[in-house]
Amino acid sequence: MIQYPGTTLGFRFGSTKTRQFYQQLCRYIRYPIYHDRANLGKQLSEHLPAEISEFEKYGFLIFPPNHLDLITDVTKIGRRMVAEELCLEPNRQTNSGFKKSKDYLHQLDLATELDLESPFLKLALHPLLLACAAQNIGMLPILANLQLWYSPNVNIEDDGSQLFHLDYADVRQMKVFVFIDDVTIDSGPLTVLGATSSAKVCNAINYKLSSDQMRVKDETIHQIVGEDDIHPLIGPSGTMGFVDTGRCFHFGSRHGKMPRAVLIIQYLSPFAFYLPWNWKKRTKFSRLANPNTPPLIQKVLGAQ
Repeated sequence: MIQYPGTTLGFRFGSTKTRQFYQQLCRYIRYPIYHDRANLGKQLSEHLPAEISEFEKYGFLIFPPNHLDLITDVTKIGRRMVAEELCLEPNRQTNSGFKKSKDYLHQLDLATELDLESPFLKLALHPLLLACAAQNIGMLPILANLQLWYSPNVNIEDDGSQLFHLDYADVRQMKVFVFIDDVTIDSGPLTVLGATSSAKVCNAINYKLSSDQMRVKDETIHQIVGEDDIHPLIGPSGTMGFVDTGRCFHFGSRHGKMPRAVLIIQYLSPFAFYLPWNWKKRTKFSRLANPNTPPLIQKVLGAQ
């Protein structure tokens, strides 16, 4: 079993200040890695348009449908994969590849299914996505996950990630949500509290990511910051949302009446709690790098 320093020392489950201290400690201890990736991240993100660079400030950003050409292919392939994997096609005989981690959320990990020519990977390695992630994280990110998520929205529940929470994986991260089908209020959409309001909540309740304190009731959020900064992310198929789920309280798949399918792309720092201390060539996508892969992309894949 891999032991992650953040978990072993208790940082992962601590307060936001404790977790931020861990991140700073990692940057100090492994300064050459941080310095190299910080410079690369700065070069990537310094020319971002003003309206896109505000992602770092607010912690979330939503793009209109098919903002990038690749998204058309991504939604088409994603829709077909969801149908096939859920055995919705009449002639489909095999079992679903989705893992039902929760009754309200099924996940299909694409890490072993793809190569660098896949539209999914091309989107995940697109300069716009890498630049936004680099600006928010403060360095060139690592591509950590690429999954299809499907919420059947059959049962009405209020449990787990259906309650406000922050994600433990890193102090700062970026998740990209590409809507495979239309997402409406009836789909139980991802709902986000802005970064500034989220920080106020963390400070007010001394929020910790331990299992007994990770979930926050709506009433607590409303009492501290009100409801004006709560944003359901909805839109037609092809809509793309960026969210720092490590800074912004959020929930999803709550009280949905219609199924929801989205592609998830996750970017982390090399010092994330989710990653092993010696992460080089041990990440999900490092196997895809080859001698002809550009050095920057090798670093994003975790091969360097």
